[in-house]
Amino acid sequence: MEVNTVFEKMIMQLNTNHLVKPLFPKEPIFIAFNSLGGCFETYRLSEEGIEKQENGNGNWHIKISGNQEHWDELWEGELRLQQLNNLRMIQVEGKYRDILRLESILTLCKFNR
Repeated sequence: MEVNTVFEKMIMQLNTNHLVKPLFPKEPIFIAFNSLGGCFETYRLSEEGIEKQENGNGNWHIKISGNQEHWDELWEGELRLQQLNNLRMIQVEGKYRDILRLESILTLCKFNR
């Protein structure tokens, strides 16, 4: 995944937004982003916030696959995570509760910009 300033701003906002902190899990959730170009990045969502994992070992709770164009729609709040998945613009794998938690966090972040 390319470095994306919209994504970086969203992460900074997530880590400082007191409204989303109650949704952060006590046990970490690992989120893997897989671009169509083969680039793979893993992020850790926990009580402390979200941070990039430098050595993602392939263990993930949520895996999001797609291209940068569709991720931008997600980061900018144009479409929700499950909408993009239902439209087959991205592919989301993981437990429903984890996906719903991530979508809720992203939605709250969008409305508090």
